[in-house]
Amino acid sequence: INPSATFERVTVGANGVTLRDSAAAHIMIGSGEWCGVNASVMLSEIMPQLPGPGESIYVRHYVAFGNTFDAAQNGKQPGWAAAGANCGSGGNPCDGTDGWTARGKMFTGDVCEADVGEKTQVPLDNYVYHADMAGNYGENLDWSNMGCGQPNVAQQGTWYCIEQKLTMNTGQTGSSSNLDGELDVWVDDVQVANGTFRWDHTLNNNYPAGRFWVNVYHGGGTPAPQDMDMYIDDIVISESRIGCE
Repeated sequence: INPSATFERVTVGANGVTLRDSAAAHIMIGSGEWCGVNASVMLSEIMPQLPGPGESIYVRHYVAFGNTFDAAQNGKQPGWAAAGANCGSGGNPCDGTDGWTARGKMFTGDVCEADVGEKTQVPLDNYVYHADMAGNYGENLDWSNMGCGQPNVAQQGTWYCIEQKLTMNTGQTGSSSNLDGELDVWVDDVQVANGTFRWDHTLNNNYPAGRFWVNVYHGGGTPAPQDMDMYIDDIVISESRIGCE
């Protein structure tokens, strides 16, 4: 965490956010900085076995963006990743033998108001580094219905329930694999995305879904234009659908 960033447990919300219950995690990207938090929930610490070929894992978390969360450049949000990946961020592409990542992504822009000088939305999707990627940087998995009031456009000050299901692909041979891995996303129990990916070629399933990557990052290369606040609550990981409370 950068010195001007914040990652802390709080019992009172601020900047237009009221907590859902007694406490939540407050994350702030400091003005002129990039990173709010870079942490992981490691599955090896909470599960006896990581997902194998064709197996799935789910994670659900709640998120709310404060009225200060107005990005100057697209950035990163929490999502799945392989434990020990040697690729998958900063323009370091993956090829199926070195890992993968499937973080969330936040966008700039205001898709609802005619007056873009007062931005109150945070559009979201996933940012995926996978075995078949064409360039150096991650590819977007679009969440459906980009537009005013749609599930993938978060309104500042409102809590959202985001659930992400990662299914590992099958057929690893050490040099190839089947195109049958998946990433599914629900927002407030409405499915907004389904993508098919090749995650891992390695013969021994060396890069299964291994961590929920809690990465909140502004950019790209452009730092946050002001302190940017958001809140995360109730992270749950399961081998079956979790749903919203």
